[in-house]
Amino acid sequence: EQIKLDKQKTESEEADTDLTADSNHTVTLSFAGDVHFSELILDAYDKSGISALVDETMLSHMQNADLFMLNHEFVLSNRGEAMEDKQYTLKNNPEYVKILQDLGTDVVSIANNHILDFGQDAFLDTIDTLENADIHYVGGGRNIKEASAPLIKEINGQTFAFLAATRVSPSADWYDGKNHPGVFQTYDATALNKAIE
Repeated sequence: EQIKLDKQKTESEEADTDLTADSNHTVTLSFAGDVHFSELILDAYDKSGISALVDETMLSHMQNADLFMLNHEFVLSNRGEAMEDKQYTLKNNPEYVKILQDLGTDVVSIANNHILDFGQDAFLDTIDTLENADIHYVGGGRNIKEASAPLIKEINGQTFAFLAATRVSPSADWYDGKNHPGVFQTYDATALNKAIE
């Protein structure tokens, strides 16, 4: 989904800024839902690169957006054991963060039901890999402060906040804590409402 936001300055804004009176600030935000790279996708990427995975027009929308965000529903790690009694567990080699970069990904949500499929070490590897690839993440972190923090971005003179949370977690130990890595959970909406406020 792609959203274009246009902001025309009001008279009061003109008084507070040195931008020209006829300035028009357009921001393009693009979003994708759940993303995971199956073996079939990885094989195609290894053979032919990003063009094997995404139509040229769609790829252009993602790469040329001022900000592109998706739901990162898999682990990027070579460590950890798959969660017992979970039907689907999703993990890729960290080298495949390159696919996210090729797509033009700026931000990912990691507040979902797969990001801790292989335990806390693999989860921490994932956020380290994203950080090293210069991809921001929301909805999870090394502790509750990080997991519940919004990403604040100023784009073309407009300020945006990106926040993620989940109510779908297979285990309570997936939830963030004061000194506990995990996802920002919202079974109790109090913390979410506070973060939004």
